[in-house]
Amino acid sequence: MMQLLVKVYLDRVGEPAQALRERVNGAVRMHLAYIETSIGASQFFTGPALTIADVQMSFPLEISAAQKLLDDAYPHLQALLARLHARPAYQAALKKGGPYVYAM
Repeated sequence: MMQLLVKVYLDRVGEPAQALRERVNGAVRMHLAYIETSIGASQFFTGPALTIADVQMSFPLEISAAQKLLDDAYPHLQALLARLHARPAYQAALKKGGPYVYAM
């Protein structure tokens, strides 16, 4: 998450931060690749059942998706995020609270 936050700030700085942004973007992709490999074909982060780990990791995944970082290189993470979005509790929260506005 820290790398994603740094990326958000550096993206706002623009051109003067380009060299550092490239380095941070590489770190973000490295972390996403590690998580992609770790989760494999599991339904959730720790196995077949939803746990607090999935809830904790949902925000970094949401930010990554909003920033178009979850491309075809991360099919397991895309699938996990889709499973989280399909959950009745997630849908009920959106219905009650309105659209989710990502921190960009």
